[in-house]
Amino acid sequence: MNEFATNVWVVEGSEPVQWYGHPYTIRMVVIRLIDHPNEDKPCAWIWSPIPITDALAQEVETKAGPVKYICSPNKIHHIFLKEWSDKFPDAIVYASPGLEKREVAKGVKFDARFGKDEPEPPFVNEIESVI
Repeated sequence: MNEFATNVWVVEGSEPVQWYGHPYTIRMVVIRLIDHPNEDKPCAWIWSPIPITDALAQEVETKAGPVKYICSPNKIHHIFLKEWSDKFPDAIVYASPGLEKREVAKGVKFDARFGKDEPEPPFVNEIESVI
């Protein structure tokens, strides 16, 4: 995990993924949330997860806290959501608009959604989202 800013890390994927026959490098962002409702300690917010390893999961929890939120920012950043939600079954998994309807997202249990008609996420005081 490479520190990008205070309480913000970027993690580069070790292997590119193929998308329409082209290799794309991947990265995820981890944010340590401090000010969020119903929690008395910091927790981790994951954006666009990369392949999970035990070492990476441990590093995330050590630096950012327990994984509370796993987020897909759009319809194509879904590949590793299930791995992370399986590893952290108590985390809330957010779907971006339209992702749940895609065949590739079958098997992922989404707990919440981003969208103009959806409730504001509990981390709205720390992370602004634009849909």
